[in-house]
Amino acid sequence: MSKRSKRGKKKFMRKKFQKDKPKIRSNELSKEKTKEETNRLQKEKETLEKELEELKKKQRPKIEEIKTDSNSNSNSNSNSNSNSNSNSNSNSNSNSKSKSESESESESESTSESEFRDLQLGMLAQQFFQMLSSAIPDLQQGNPFANAFGNQNQYRDEDEDEDEYEYEDEDEDEDEDEDEDEDEDEDEDESENEYEDEYEDEYEDEYEDEYEDEYEDEYDEDEDENEDENNQNQNQNQNQNQNQNQNKNQNENENKNQNQNQNQNQNQIQNQNQNQNQNQNQNQNQIQIQNQNQIQNQNQNQFQDENENENQNKTTNLQELETIIKSMNNSPKNENIQINSLKTLSKIFNMDQGIFQNRQNQKKNAQVQEIAIVVNPKNNTKQKSIQEKEDGLLKRIFVNLGKNQNKIRELNGIKSIIQAMNNFPKNQNIQNYACEVMINIAIQNEKNIKMIRELQGIQLIIKAMNNFPNDENIQKIGSLALSNLCLDAENQNEIRKLKGIELIIKAMNNFPNNEEIQIAECKVLMNLANNELNRNVIKKLKGVEKLIAILNKFPNNEDIQENACGVLMNLPEDEEIQNKIPELNGTELIIKAMNNFPNNETMQRNACEALMNLAYHNKRNQNEIRELKGIESIIKAMNNFPNNELIQEISCEAFMYLPSKNKRNQIQIRELKGIEIIIKAMNNFPRNQGIQKFGCGSVMYLALNNSENQKKIRKLNGIEPVIKAMNNFSFDPDVQINGCGALMNLANYNQENQQKIRELKGIETLIKIIRNHPSNQSIQKNGGGGLGMIALFDIENKMKIGELKGIEPIIKAMNNFQNNEGLQQNLLIALQNITFNNDENKAQLRELNGIRPIIKAINNYSSNHFINEIGFRILLNLCFGDQRNQNQNQIRNLNGFDTIITVMKNSLDYELIQELGFFILWKLSNNNKRNQKEMKKLNTTNIIKQTMKKFPQNLDIQEKGKLIIKNLIQK
Repeated sequence: MSKRSKRGKKKFMRKKFQKDKPKIRSNELSKEKTKEETNRLQKEKETLEKELEELKKKQRPKIEEIKTDSNSNSNSNSNSNSNSNSNSNSNSNSNSKSKSESESESESESTSESEFRDLQLGMLAQQFFQMLSSAIPDLQQGNPFANAFGNQNQYRDEDEDEDEYEYEDEDEDEDEDEDEDEDEDEDEDESENEYEDEYEDEYEDEYEDEYEDEYEDEYDEDEDENEDENNQNQNQNQNQNQNQNQNKNQNENENKNQNQNQNQNQNQIQNQNQNQNQNQNQNQNQIQIQNQNQIQNQNQNQFQDENENENQNKTTNLQELETIIKSMNNSPKNENIQINSLKTLSKIFNMDQGIFQNRQNQKKNAQVQEIAIVVNPKNNTKQKSIQEKEDGLLKRIFVNLGKNQNKIRELNGIKSIIQAMNNFPKNQNIQNYACEVMINIAIQNEKNIKMIRELQGIQLIIKAMNNFPNDENIQKIGSLALSNLCLDAENQNEIRKLKGIELIIKAMNNFPNNEEIQIAECKVLMNLANNELNRNVIKKLKGVEKLIAILNKFPNNEDIQENACGVLMNLPEDEEIQNKIPELNGTELIIKAMNNFPNNETMQRNACEALMNLAYHNKRNQNEIRELKGIESIIKAMNNFPNNELIQEISCEAFMYLPSKNKRNQIQIRELKGIEIIIKAMNNFPRNQGIQKFGCGSVMYLALNNSENQKKIRKLNGIEPVIKAMNNFSFDPDVQINGCGALMNLANYNQENQQKIRELKGIETLIKIIRNHPSNQSIQKNGGGGLGMIALFDIENKMKIGELKGIEPIIKAMNNFQNNEGLQQNLLIALQNITFNNDENKAQLRELNGIRPIIKAINNYSSNHFINEIGFRILLNLCFGDQRNQNQNQIRNLNGFDTIITVMKNSLDYELIQELGFFILWKLSNNNKRNQKEMKKLNTTNIIKQTMKKFPQNLDIQEKGKLIIKNLIQK
């Protein structure tokens, strides 16, 4: 039986016993009993004090808090003790327990069970100590029960009724939960009744023994004694009433304290609510950012999920590939095995390619990322990192595709696929699945492309398309396979020889309303059109007309517009097609497609390149593009895709051809702020070779004979990126050709630009480039011409070129490329400007034997009046300032007189040459007898008279002619 049941039984017996027993007089207790009781209680008090001190040491911080609470509730605890020892102790225990639990929860939930028990014992000990303190003085006075237990006995009758029901309830529960109660109540009763039971049992035993002894002796006492008893009961009742009043007051105090605590708690709650409201306002601002981050995290999770799927598929796909190819090799004649194997291979590759295509499409659609950047600009770096991860994912997917491609080749899978196509040429499914696999294994894989051609895979694809001309799927799949295979030049020729172009255009005609077939055929033609012979076949088969018709028929199909423009991008390299496209309104359709799909990067790229090829050395097309507002469309594409390097490169190339020898286009590009966007592209992509090459080319043609554009480019700091490009790509001849040409045109008759080029060390760059590329005629032509224009009008530039030995590479180039008329012309201009009014440069030219190539150029191009004019000017410059006649003597020794007179005879109608010739002959014959003698041998007098007669109104000719004749007739 548990302690709880024993205790309940004891209470029941005491209740039953007390019903029959009379009241006892307190003064009849013996003094000895009183002393013994007092001593015993004193000892217990001392032991309890010691235990209490030990508990305080262990839990001093906790007891400090408990004391404050116990003082406020001491009155209520003492009143509850008066009801019964057991009830008071249980109430106080429950109060202390709840108090300690609340405190332990508020501070921390880590309080151990042993510490919690110590706190309970401390509370009980303190309450019991107060009870003993009040009991001991009364015991010493001979009234041991007056205060110590009087109050408890007053309320014992009321509480014992409750104890009976408690007991009955406990007995009912005892039968059901005796085992559980025994375990639980042992711990509870040990802590709650450690002091109560010890004292109560001891006191009740003494009380009952004493009562039994006295009951027999005193039962028959007289009425006086009963009266005394009644008086005593009356006193006790009065004490009870007083205690009840005290309890009421204490309860009121408790209620007040509780109300105060409630008010304090309410204030705390209000403060907490205020803090929560403040925190909510702060948190609301974070919620939007968190939501944005959640969107980005979802995208990242998608990337991670796809990445995980890829990693899972990598091993399984490779294993599947090996199993599939083995089954195909083991059963080459089993039609069902071949079908299922090819079908599975197709699924594997379509999965990789599908993921790759989906990721590319998601990369195009950047609306979510743009919104995130607008709402929270701080996410820009995160956005960049997301896009970096996305690019990395695309690369990994493509690498996985490449691994499968290589694995098939290594396992001789390509041979198995082609063998299946050979073995079952009439099986529509095998041909279909085989072509579909060919699409994927040929994607940017040169080894696979080569092997397919060697194994006659191209022939089998074309054969399948011929065998099933009405099967739309085979026509589409076969064309897509050919489009991937014809990236190889040999395959392009193979397809043409196998009549593949005829088959493609036939499919376009047979399925005019099938948009997917039209797209597939355009993709093949786009790649095939890179070949000149293929362009001729397309032209003969009226492929240009078919493409224009498709553009007209499907204006809202973005893929058709994109790929058709891709074909027209390559076709205008043929001059006849270049003129044919505008006749069929192809230029207008291309520009319309650009305007209808301004956000399609591939569309903009293809269309810009198509316009560029149409404008290449074709002034009529240049004008039409301008009139159709094609220049605006190109500039818009550059603005819409500032980070697309390919669009920037192609657009710069278009602006290199559109203003070529086209003054109106030069003006419109400037007015539409095209110069700004070209320079911006060069500055944004300084390491992009194509952008730098065509950017320099655009500047070269925009500045050609256009002073406004020259000025605009300088103000936009456009000279600097040209020189930077030449220094960054000194190994690239195309960059150097365009860069030298740009500096030449910028400096042409523009002294401010000449000065700016010198300040940016452009002279050093030009001389270095000419020296580093001695065998490149275009670099020599533009570089030398650039030095000549920089030296025009600017004395410092002339001196700088002489100091840097810039004349030497010019002379070498003239000697090395005597048959290049344009080069000779540009370099003659350079020597003319460099030596004009600069004796040091003249002497350097003579010392370097520079007079010889000048005379030779005049002789070689005697019919070129411009070369003759420039050559004469150089010889005239050399004659001035020649105090020792060193230059004149060298001209004579190099048969220069004969060259001059021959040119004059051949150019009798060219007045300027006659005038320059008269000046040279006058300088050479003046005070130089050897020269006079040589000129007489050549019958110079006759040509002089003939010219004077031809131009009687030219005073210079008349005056200088007379002086020459005078010098020659002197003895």
